Amino acid sequence: MDKALDSIHEALSNDKYVFVHCNQGLSRSPGIALLYLIARNVIIAENYLTAEAAFINDLYPDFDPAGGIRGFLMEHWQSYRGKYA
Repeated sequence: MDKALDSIHEALSNDKYVFVHCNQGLSRSPGIALLYLIARNVIIAENYLTAEAAFINDLYPDFDPAGGIRGFLMEHWQSYRGKYA
């Protein structure tokens, strides 16, 4: 995750476009995008589930995280908050 987020941040900081993708676009890639938005303080929430709901409602309604990605995000989202703010 750290390498993905660092790569996204570096590219965007250099005015480059970023395309985050996976096989189906339902779990892994939107999960990484959500985590980056949390790290940039674009999505600010009291807990992970609130952040996930905001992401689904406002940005990516097809987000359907599988257990592995959701588990990682739930366990680690707090440590990423504001990382790139």
